[in-house]
Amino acid sequence: VGSVSAQFEALGLDYDEEGQCARRTLLNARDSSATLTVMPRRIGDGTNLGNQAVKALGRPLLIVDLEDKDAGRRRFAEWAKQHDVEILNVNGPRESSWPGIHAECATLFTDWFALAVTPPAMPDATSVCTSGDKATLE
Repeated sequence: VGSVSAQFEALGLDYDEEGQCARRTLLNARDSSATLTVMPRRIGDGTNLGNQAVKALGRPLLIVDLEDKDAGRRRFAEWAKQHDVEILNVNGPRESSWPGIHAECATLFTDWFALAVTPPAMPDATSVCTSGDKATLE
């Protein structure tokens, strides 16, 4: 497998062992099954690096504009189900780059994640048979 630095250099991405934010961004992209990037506007911090890493790794990436939360909500639910996301990496600007982003996303994600999670299917009432005083599923 090689060192973390070698893994990212093989993908054409610069990797600085000392850059803690970049390191975390790249490892999050590597260790997840898909990435959701929230973009309130054009961002120049590690958000762009995260998107580059996800694309280089060939993992599913959804970029949503926080200006249109309703469309983002629908797109996220469809995308999460389509890609059978097990470990979600959430990428976006740091609070220091976009004050208030944490609170905005915390509220938003509560709603979005609830929509994306499908509860287990209940048996169809027509498939239940009764045998004596016991109900069984066919």
